[in-house]
Amino acid sequence: MSLKSFFTGFFKQNETLPLRVYGEEKDSSNEDIRIFLANIDKVVIEDRLHKGEARYVEISPREIVNFKKCLLIDENVPKHYIRTIGSYKFILFVKEQEVASIEYLEHDSIRWRNVWKDDASLKDGYSLLTWLNKKGIVEPLKRYNDLLEKNLKRQRALEAWYRIAPNSLVRKVEDSSITIEATHAALSLDIANENERILVLFKLLGMNDAPWTQYGLEDSTVDSLLMTIDIERLIEAMESRILDNDEIEGMSRFLTGWGFRTRRESDVSKIPSRISEITNERKRIHTLKFQF
Repeated sequence: MSLKSFFTGFFKQNETLPLRVYGEEKDSSNEDIRIFLANIDKVVIEDRLHKGEARYVEISPREIVNFKKCLLIDENVPKHYIRTIGSYKFILFVKEQEVASIEYLEHDSIRWRNVWKDDASLKDGYSLLTWLNKKGIVEPLKRYNDLLEKNLKRQRALEAWYRIAPNSLVRKVEDSSITIEATHAALSLDIANENERILVLFKLLGMNDAPWTQYGLEDSTVDSLLMTIDIERLIEAMESRILDNDEIEGMSRFLTGWGFRTRRESDVSKIPSRISEITNERKRIHTLKFQF
């Protein structure tokens, strides 16, 4: 998976701003990279994230050729501006005189201040990350790999959710115009037994191995459905049989969550102590697992 495709989701979530327009600045292009970097004979990397203070790494002249290849941009990507400052800056020299600097941003982009009026997406961002890693600047590659692993876990969890979710829930997730009331009615047809219907909702809410506070659209749909069910019905379902791990996880996530405890505060005291002990212990374990 390329960095560009991996971060597409980030760009879609308001990570970009309208283009800034400066005096003589122009659109980004590889022609600028080719012409301007032709005479560069020294590059110093400013690492602004090194143990809380900047450090400088000078690369050898023979490495400059590889460095230039890493800066090739994808001119087909729509122009954008990322709301962040560069964590790493490439300071460019000609005959010991600093002539320019290019910043490496998150999300597979670079910024050339006073030259380009937009940020540019790298054609092969991963090559720059591995090149930096070889120079001892390991954080960008590690961060990318961590995000990639997180994304893959999320994808696997979503696929598992879709495998067991009733059709009524799938339709609601894929069509926001369907109301919760209509979804609840359709769910009753999908699963006639109310206890099993509730336990399926708990299971779906407990499948995702991620912080409980991170709600995807599918989680929000399940949570909204559970919010409409009387506490007596929830308790009856929870006590109807031995629950599996995902069902207990979802039950704990819902009953100890901010939404239930604020919007249904009067119901909190109605939860049997034996269930509260289980949910509170699950919350304690979960908090320890995902604490930062």
